Amino acid sequence: MLDWSLLLAELEQPDFELLRQYLRKLYINVLELADENGFTLLHHAVLKGQDGKVKQVINLADTLQKPSKQEVQQWCNMRTHKDQFSALHLASYRGNMDAARTLIAYGADMHAENFFGLNMVHVAAQGDQATTLYFFKTQGIDINK
Repeated sequence: MLDWSLLLAELEQPDFELLRQYLRKLYINVLELADENGFTLLHHAVLKGQDGKVKQVINLADTLQKPSKQEVQQWCNMRTHKDQFSALHLASYRGNMDAARTLIAYGADMHAENFFGLNMVHVAAQGDQATTLYFFKTQGIDINK
């Protein structure tokens, strides 16, 4: 049985060795792992707000599963159940530029819209995140779409 409280606690650690051992023991595909609301480990890593955390989670998946580039890209674009937020939406809303850049480097869709039709510029504005708002505007994301 998967213990999400343990997973979330381990995401706060600088070293993922215990998390790696736990997931390996359970034979869980990290890329398919999501909580009851559809939040993946990438979503939760973004919510932790620590620089480098998203990259660590991607490296963990690579160590455990050796996913293809396409599989990682699909993972980066997975959405929550209710609001259809990608990890990049959360990074934009939270102003987590380290996570945003990492997710984009691995194929996250900068033009994705959530359930409400909001794109990265919209959620950055909602989160009052001037840096991510400016970044996505410079990437050609239009607030009027």
